[in-house]
Amino acid sequence: MEDSYSRERYSRRVVSKRYADYVRLHVRPQKIVFLEHERELLKAGLTEFGLSLKEAGTLLHETIRADGVSLESEVEKHLHTFLSEPRSARETRLVAKGKGNGKISHNRFEQAVDFYQALTRGALHREETRKRVKVVIQRMGMQPCRDWMRLGSRKWFNRIDPPD
Repeated sequence: MEDSYSRERYSRRVVSKRYADYVRLHVRPQKIVFLEHERELLKAGLTEFGLSLKEAGTLLHETIRADGVSLESEVEKHLHTFLSEPRSARETRLVAKGKGNGKISHNRFEQAVDFYQALTRGALHREETRKRVKVVIQRMGMQPCRDWMRLGSRKWFNRIDPPD
């Protein structure tokens, strides 16, 4: 009885190590793991290595953190928090009244792009980062504010192409 338990525990440890090596092998040249690739790695942990979703996710996060690689899902979670928090007392009052929520200025957008690049350690070019931030903003249901420095236009936001 105890012998089978130790074999089972040993094999689980070996499987975990093999999966961590598999993740390192597929992530090594990158600085960021995009959502699609993250799903593929989790799927491989489930199907090829026989891990549960929780085990595969935990091992994936531990391995990636140890290698200094960013996960797009975590970056987007932090970006969502950054964009949804009011920046000033005025914005706090407006949000409390139900006004001003869901608008983003050009300056705030550029701050979000800088924040995204800081979280990903500059893994993407600025234009690619702007495209990804635009997608996050659209998913959040936010709209661009008129930029009065450019005669009340929203062209600054509309000119950003969607990512490939």
